[in-house]
Amino acid sequence: TNFDSRLWRTLLPLAFRPGLLTQDYLRGRRASYTPPFRMYLILSVAFFLLATLGGNPGADLTFNVDGKGGANLQLGPGDGAKDAAKVANPAPQAEATPGKAATRPPRELTAEEKALIDTLVKRLPDKEEQTRARKEMEAKLASASPEDIAAVKKVLKDPCGSDSVQVNIGVLGKDYEPRLRDACRKIMSDTPTFGRALFENIPKMMFIFLPLIAAVMSVLYVRSGRYYVEHLLFVVHFHAFFFLAGIVVLLLERLSESLAGPVANGFAAVQQAVGAALVFYVPWYLLKAMRRVYAQGWWKTVPKFALLGLAYFVSLVFTGLGLLAYTALTL
Repeated sequence: TNFDSRLWRTLLPLAFRPGLLTQDYLRGRRASYTPPFRMYLILSVAFFLLATLGGNPGADLTFNVDGKGGANLQLGPGDGAKDAAKVANPAPQAEATPGKAATRPPRELTAEEKALIDTLVKRLPDKEEQTRARKEMEAKLASASPEDIAAVKKVLKDPCGSDSVQVNIGVLGKDYEPRLRDACRKIMSDTPTFGRALFENIPKMMFIFLPLIAAVMSVLYVRSGRYYVEHLLFVVHFHAFFFLAGIVVLLLERLSESLAGPVANGFAAVQQAVGAALVFYVPWYLLKAMRRVYAQGWWKTVPKFALLGLAYFVSLVFTGLGLLAYTALTL
């Protein structure tokens, strides 16, 4: 069909000719290409669908609270149980010497202490790690002091309470503190669900992130005479390329997971090679696209590229924090 042919005619220059689509679109050569915002939506939807094929994208997200008033989000197997276990697992005490107390002799664990170990162990994702941690904690708790055990109980009783986590958000944020603590408790009780909700809200974040970057571009090229929507077009094309690159990496990863033997290893090796190449290709692509579309010399483009990179970092931090807050408060 006409749409299919336009899509393929769009993908090749999008992948290998940085800035050409934006340049042609601004020059009125639009009939041969898929409209930029439609292409962005198609590629972003395909990317997120592929990402979900590997299972719950929030399954590897963990929310950890320790006994020192600290909390953090972590992508990957979490240390929440380890942090709590550290409180219950004090360092081995030295042999008794004059002026020092002797090491406590091991004792039989109470039913409450066994339940405490069960609570801690359930936070670990791997069965073997659960078995190892259980044996270690049973040995440590058998000789732990009542103070150590009380500290762990306090954290586990209400890990998001005022005794466990300190919330410092200023006078204006006091009204939100109860909601933040309720959100914290929901996350602690079902972190994978929070991770999935966080992942599903990323497209919403992008609709804030892209206009922010376009605004930065309009400042960097304030004398170019271009309208804001033209800078937004440039940003949309670049992020469409970014999603296209992500689709290639995810396809290779899914193929390596669905196959076995040397073929799977081959796809895995190709995926790693492509991922490593993209680390260098993506920044070069952006620099080359800026050079083509805005037609300025390298001595002007490179400093603006560096400033744009800084703007990307700052915008990602603020929109990422907003994403976390929005997801937590709307659970």
